[in-house]
Amino acid sequence: LSEQFIREYASMHKGCFYGRCLGFQFTPAIRPFLQTIAIGLVSFGENYRKHQSGLVEGGGIAQYGVAASSFFTSGKYAIDPELRGSEFERITQNLDVRFWKTFWNITETEVLSSLASITSTTVKVNRALAVPPVTFDLPLASDPRLSVTVTPPVAHSGPAPVMMRLLSYELRDGQDSEELLSLCRSEGPSLSLGFKGRHSPPSSCLIVHFHGGGFVAQTSKSHEPYLKSWSQCLSVPVLSVDYSLAPEAPFPRALEECFFAYCWALRHCHLLGWTGERVCLAGDSAGGNLCITVAMRAASLGVRPPDGIMAAYPATLLTATASPSRLLSLIDPLLPLSVLSKCLSAYAGTEPLSEALVQKVSTLAMVRRDTALLLRDLTQGASNWIHSFLDPSRTTDSVRKSVSEAALSSLHCDPPAPPPSLVRGRDSLKSQTCQELGALRNPAPAPAPTEGQRSCEDVSFFLTEDDSSDRAPSGGLLVSPSHPPPSFHTAVNATGTHPPSPSSSPPFFPEFPEGFEPLRTEQLAEMTVQTSPIVRNPYMSPLLAPDSMLRGLPPLHIVACALDPMLDDSVMFAKRLRAVDQPVSLCVVEDLPHGFLSLSQLSRETREAANICVDRIRDIFNQKVLPPIRKHRKLERTQANLPDSGGGAQGGDIRGDRTNSGAEPEEGVESHSNAASREIGA
Repeated sequence: LSEQFIREYASMHKGCFYGRCLGFQFTPAIRPFLQTIAIGLVSFGENYRKHQSGLVEGGGIAQYGVAASSFFTSGKYAIDPELRGSEFERITQNLDVRFWKTFWNITETEVLSSLASITSTTVKVNRALAVPPVTFDLPLASDPRLSVTVTPPVAHSGPAPVMMRLLSYELRDGQDSEELLSLCRSEGPSLSLGFKGRHSPPSSCLIVHFHGGGFVAQTSKSHEPYLKSWSQCLSVPVLSVDYSLAPEAPFPRALEECFFAYCWALRHCHLLGWTGERVCLAGDSAGGNLCITVAMRAASLGVRPPDGIMAAYPATLLTATASPSRLLSLIDPLLPLSVLSKCLSAYAGTEPLSEALVQKVSTLAMVRRDTALLLRDLTQGASNWIHSFLDPSRTTDSVRKSVSEAALSSLHCDPPAPPPSLVRGRDSLKSQTCQELGALRNPAPAPAPTEGQRSCEDVSFFLTEDDSSDRAPSGGLLVSPSHPPPSFHTAVNATGTHPPSPSSSPPFFPEFPEGFEPLRTEQLAEMTVQTSPIVRNPYMSPLLAPDSMLRGLPPLHIVACALDPMLDDSVMFAKRLRAVDQPVSLCVVEDLPHGFLSLSQLSRETREAANICVDRIRDIFNQKVLPPIRKHRKLERTQANLPDSGGGAQGGDIRGDRTNSGAEPEEGVESHSNAASREIGA
């Protein structure tokens, strides 16, 4: 089913969703912003393609040059929505992950980040830290007489400083100490008010934040606006981790750095203006994945677990597995399936690191040339637009064609690719989208899953007719009485195709009504089914973790989007946690896109949704009963005394003098909520 889903997506025409009706499924308040993003994206993509990855200065892409020239070529896309839609489809179909990394990092530029700082909450502490890769010890959570050795991250690139950012609305004790100032890194002039004033006492709570960005882009600087608001509303310091990004640093580098940063915060709470009492992990999208996996790693190594997790639209299954909500990626302007697949492949380390040829172009020359192109396009487009009103026989299609042809006939544009012969046979589509993976890899058959373990094939987002009755109690997590769970045939029919008959060959091949042929795109998306065993690692896809690992998680609050392609992942993960009696809540907000936290200042709806996240963090800090501490897995299997050990092992070496290791058997994790409930917000 997943292979069929990807094949259909690769050839389906999607440009119509990215033109005039872009963002129609979301609240009207943010549609103008989405249209502006689309115009900027296609203009940036055109210049990125022209200059083969843009300008190169100092070994990296100079975003100012491409962004400046993009401003002058955006006129034709603002005039012609159909041209904008087709160009948007081309970009999302085939441009590599390095383009998305460059485009998303535009918010990291000094101009935009300074503008965001001016419009956001003013904080008294905004320090960028570089924590050296030094090994240290932490007391074992279940027995403080023992210790766990925490080693610095080493995956892929060896030991290196871990970057963090400390934000605090108030200046608290320790936040201006010499020890902390020695860790500060320079990042140019800052607009934050870092003056010394009256010190407030340390806070009893701390937020450790992991940002989103598809594991490939952005830093804490892009997420500063809502982090500053959190610090003000909750009156707590926020420590945001700038983990290394893929594809240069794939899994597990980001996980190692986030876990090291969490342990460092526990060890150095006196530097953060924190008493060390309560700590909450918070993150969105990729950061939500890291929050869950860091908590799982802390439980497995015996480190003190966080008091709770707030994960906004987290990624819990890092594959393109077919599910009903994945169909939303066909029309999602911020997270198309092809873009999501490229980001996940980069984090898994399966994205090829091909260095594109680049050329140095003068920024001034680019601006002059693109200004001339803009004037030509505006003149021709406006002239045809006016004539369309004066001449009723002239259709809007001719207007669109005139502007589009002018753009496509430019000497600076790549020649149009010849349309492939779209034979609608299964083998033809498979040969262009799936055969590369089979040619490069011949994976060994995966071992059968043992008790408590799951694989990608075990995850099913559809209910069969046999399961619809006996799974009703557990399936009541997000299904209201007025909307009963659909059968398998109903779910498949939602794709617009008929379910295959038992005698049909090959399986899952679409059967369309007589005389109907779907509209196909001229350029197939370069997508493959991800079969690398790394995606089944529980620390990469927490949805596939065994029950024994899930029982070690603290209370989890998930805030998902009803129109998010990854909604089903959150639903299934919440159901799995509830099945093992873990405290979990799930809130689904309506009419908002993936990444609404970064849009919290745009509209009333996004502010209300962001306030839901704040309320979940407040609930974690105010909970009266703390989650029980789970013993280290090695200590659970022994009743003997452990001698003092001086050696250390990477990730978590237990050492110390244990005089009585024969502790009581571990009790079951108490559930603080009878069931994960659905709440509708925004």
